[in-house]
Amino acid sequence: MISKKIFVAIMLSTLCLTSCQKTKETTESKQCIEIFNIKNRATYNKAFPFCQTAEQGYPQAQYYLGEIYQYKHDNDKAKEWYIKAVQNNISEAAIELGLMAKQDEDEKIFLSREKGKYDEAIKWFQKADELGNSYGDLEIGNIYYLRYNDYHKAAEYYEKSAKKDNKIAMQLLASIYQNPRLIEPDYAKAKMWYEKAAQLGMPNAQYELAKIYIKGEGTNQDYKQAKFWLEQAIENDKSKTQKIKADAQFLLGEMYLDGKGVERNLIKAKEYLSQSCIHPDKRNIVICFHIDELHKMAH
Repeated sequence: MISKKIFVAIMLSTLCLTSCQKTKETTESKQCIEIFNIKNRATYNKAFPFCQTAEQGYPQAQYYLGEIYQYKHDNDKAKEWYIKAVQNNISEAAIELGLMAKQDEDEKIFLSREKGKYDEAIKWFQKADELGNSYGDLEIGNIYYLRYNDYHKAAEYYEKSAKKDNKIAMQLLASIYQNPRLIEPDYAKAKMWYEKAAQLGMPNAQYELAKIYIKGEGTNQDYKQAKFWLEQAIENDKSKTQKIKADAQFLLGEMYLDGKGVERNLIKAKEYLSQSCIHPDKRNIVICFHIDELHKMAH
């Protein structure tokens, strides 16, 4: 018979092994996640051994292991780990599976020239939505918009995503309501959704909202509001191309040049228009060829 002391010693030893192993796995999974924050070849390779703790059922490590295999162009392995992550309620993995399925279908269409069927992609995006990820509905909306040309369905899914505070969906939904070539335009709804996205800091939505106030589409013409949102777009466009910033500067420069909604100010007009005309897209606009004349007028 095992003595009480020996029994206790065995139990303590077992507990130590279990807890020590769990601690090690937890530490390794944390290192996987921390290393993975910077995504390049070196960090993918460095994170790989730590992310293999996914075998022990760590959901985030499973998701990252899927990303590593996808980076290594081993899509079968990537899908395997993404599916495991989805089974552990990682919604981002469902998004990745949807995007992979969409890409597979795109390649099939390119080769066969047949109309695509995106049921597999939609299935995974719906799963992401079930797990609370607003990008699921956004991506389904993109499929209906870009692949099926069904703009009413696209609007339906964009609205579902927008109601979950997805600011990209808000902007896309507004653009559909604004475009008479897509569906019956509803400028009031376009303004509403642009405004919601603008309030969340989306520079393109801020720029489009300013244009709505200038034209008076779905609202009263209001140059004061237009000026405010153009200034916001200029401040918030941190993109690489800064096209929205240049477009907003151009409209604001025109307002000062013509004295629309603001006191006519040629110095400010020249300042904004000069900044805008540096952008490559503005080189062919007539007013950009006359900046020097505006400079003389302003001084």
